[in-house]
Amino acid sequence: MMLPHSPQSCIDSARTFQKKLLNLFSNRSYASLQLVEALAHASKPTTVVELSQETPFQRSYSVINKILNAFGANSLVNQKVMVGESVKTVRNVDPIAFSKITKPFSNFFFEMLPQENRKFRLFALDATSTPRIHAHTLDDRSYVHQANQIGIPVTVGLETSVLTYLPEHSAGEANWQLPVSLERISTDTTACAVAKTQLQLLAESLPSSLTVIVADCAYGSLEPYSKDQVVIARGRTDRLGRRPAKNDEIVHKKRGRPRKYESGVIRFIEDMPPGTEGGSDEECKYEDIIKHQQVDVLLSRWNDVYVEGHSELVDVVKVEIFAKHDYTKTLMPPLLLILSGKRRREITALDAYQSYRRRFDIEHFFRFVKQKLLFCSYQTPDLDHQISWWWFCFMAYWLLYQVRHIGKGSTRPWHKKQDPTKPAGPGEIKRLFATKIFPGLGSPSRPPISCEKSRGRELGASFPKRERKKVVKKRKQWRKAA
Repeated sequence: MMLPHSPQSCIDSARTFQKKLLNLFSNRSYASLQLVEALAHASKPTTVVELSQETPFQRSYSVINKILNAFGANSLVNQKVMVGESVKTVRNVDPIAFSKITKPFSNFFFEMLPQENRKFRLFALDATSTPRIHAHTLDDRSYVHQANQIGIPVTVGLETSVLTYLPEHSAGEANWQLPVSLERISTDTTACAVAKTQLQLLAESLPSSLTVIVADCAYGSLEPYSKDQVVIARGRTDRLGRRPAKNDEIVHKKRGRPRKYESGVIRFIEDMPPGTEGGSDEECKYEDIIKHQQVDVLLSRWNDVYVEGHSELVDVVKVEIFAKHDYTKTLMPPLLLILSGKRRREITALDAYQSYRRRFDIEHFFRFVKQKLLFCSYQTPDLDHQISWWWFCFMAYWLLYQVRHIGKGSTRPWHKKQDPTKPAGPGEIKRLFATKIFPGLGSPSRPPISCEKSRGRELGASFPKRERKKVVKKRKQWRKAA
C-alpha cells in the first residue's frame, strides 16, 4: 500500500500534472512544458534567456520568444486609430480574448485545489506591479506602486490583479499560496472592476460553496458576485456608518421619500460600549500571539450598517490589539474590516480577523515569484508576451507545489530544524528541484526534431522602428454637471 504523501505518490501526481498541462497548450506544447520545467529547474536565474541553458529546456534561446508569441497570439485584434488626418491600423491585446485563452488553465488550477475540512474556502486578492520604466515602446504603461528602499514608492510599469487560494495549514508549517487567476489592470479600468471578472470565474468554478475573499484597501468597494461569496476588505479607520431606518408606518405617512437612514452617525474609531447609540452590536475577546508576544485582541462588530461605497448592507468588525492584561496600552493601530455578502453572518468576527491575517501570505508569494521565478525580469515591448510570461511563472509555481512532500526534512545544517513529517516550503523545493526531484520526475515532452537551416529574412528586408508610447496618467473622472 502506497502512503498518500510518499515520494513515489508525489512523483505520480506531478507527472499527472505535467501531462494535463501539456494537453492544455494549443501550440508548441512540448516547448511550452519545457519552459515551465526550466523555470522550476533554475536554481539562481538572473535573466530569462539563461533558462535556455537549463537541462529540461532542449531548444535554443530564440524559442522562448516563439513560445510566448504562440500562447497569446489569439488575443491580438486589429484596431483603427486616427493619427492626425490619416487612419492607422494597430494590433492591441483584447482582455476578453486573452481571458478565454487562460480560462482552461484557471479551471485546471481550481481542480487541483486541496480538499479541506474548513467550513469555507479562503482566497486572497491583491494587485502587484511590474516595473518597466525603460520600456518606452511598451503599450499602456502607467504610474504604479513599488516598494523602494529609497525615494518615493512610485515607478512606471504594469499592474495586475492576482487571485490566490490560501490552503489550511498548522503552526510551523510552510505556507503555500496557490494562484488561480491573473488579470492585468489596464489604464482605463480599476482594480475593483477587474476583480469582478475574477469573482465571476470563482463563482463558476466553485458553485454552492461558501467562499471568503480577503482584500486590501484597494478593493474596499468590491462587492461579491454571487450569494455564496463573502468579501472581507480593509477600510480606513475614519469611515462612517449609518444604520437603516426602522419600518415605521408613521414615517411613511409623511411627504417625500421614506427615510433610509437613522439620524445618528456611527464613528467606528470611537470606543462606545455595546448597546448604546453608535456602539457595537457584538464584542468578544481573544488571545493571540503576534511577533512571539502574547496579546489580547478585542473584536467589536456592527451588523447591518450602510457604509459609503456599498449599495447593500454590510457588517463592520473593528480589531484592537492590546498588551497582555493591560488595556491601556495599544500595540497597533485599530484595524477596520468590512464584510459584504448575503452569507456574511456565517463568518464570525474571529473568523474575519484570522482570515484577514492570512491575507499577508500573498505578499510572501509575490516576493517568491519575483525573486525566484523571474516574474518581473522578462523584458519585451509586446504586451501579450508580458502577460503570457506571468502565466508561465504561475505554472512553474504549481509544478513546485506538486512535489512539496519530497523535500520535507531537507534543510541545510545552519538552518532551523524542521518537522520531517511536514512538507517543505517553496524556497526549499526550488533549491532541491534540479538535484533531487527532476532527475526522478522526468518530462513527458519530446526532444526537438532537427530540421534544415531556415531561409531567414530576405535580402534587403527592413522593419520600421517601433513607436514610442507615452506614459498614461490615470485621473479621476468627475461627473458632468446636468
